[in-house]
Amino acid sequence: MKRILISLMLSIIVTVCRSVPASAEYVFETIVESLYTSSLALNKDGVLWIKSGIILTYDGKNITTVYPNDKVVYVPNDTMAFGPDGDVWFGGSGGLMRYDGNNWTSVLPDSVGGVPVDEIGVLSIAHAPDGSIWAGAFTHVLLHFDGAEWSLLTEEDGLVSNQVVSIAAASDGRLWIGTFEGLSSYYKGEWTTYTTENGLNANYVSIVAVDKNDVLWCNSNGLLSTRNHKYGDILLLRFY
Repeated sequence: MKRILISLMLSIIVTVCRSVPASAEYVFETIVESLYTSSLALNKDGVLWIKSGIILTYDGKNITTVYPNDKVVYVPNDTMAFGPDGDVWFGGSGGLMRYDGNNWTSVLPDSVGGVPVDEIGVLSIAHAPDGSIWAGAFTHVLLHFDGAEWSLLTEEDGLVSNQVVSIAAASDGRLWIGTFEGLSSYYKGEWTTYTTENGLNANYVSIVAVDKNDVLWCNSNGLLSTRNHKYGDILLLRFY
């Protein structure tokens, strides 16, 4: 995949696994003990970012504390993603924040489409090939930034549910949105909805990801994938 974004709740330790020869296939190494981790993300340089109440990076040898620091008071704590320029984006209660390696910037206005920013809980972030930014908010809507302004898309626009929990963008610009009520696909202004009636195991889609061949992978009471890069029916069950 172009990037790895894992949102896991790990209550005891953060570990990494390394492949080794001989009889054992993997060894697990404890990196940080007693850390409640909300998300993990690996950047293009292979540096692991660890998001908890604090933010750490691990380059394979050293652990560095990125937050807390004296530059920012609060960083949203629910999700993390990398932009095409290497900036790190953080989402959660209170909105969306970007970190460019030096500066921390809150990127949402006071309200979007009449919804106050403190009511927008961002759970997922995706950067589309055209440079636009998409953010999924659990309580309200799908947020879109086209480079000039933020807008909202809701069920009234064609989204299957306003409770958005996961987003992924394909290289052709197609957006996949996982919600509590099914899976939405948005492409060139057109919406397609997938539910248990046409391929999903369950309507709650907690994770979506797109690989380098633009094949969709999603969690819907089991890991599902599209048949091919042309986005056929979601019927191919890979594994549970």
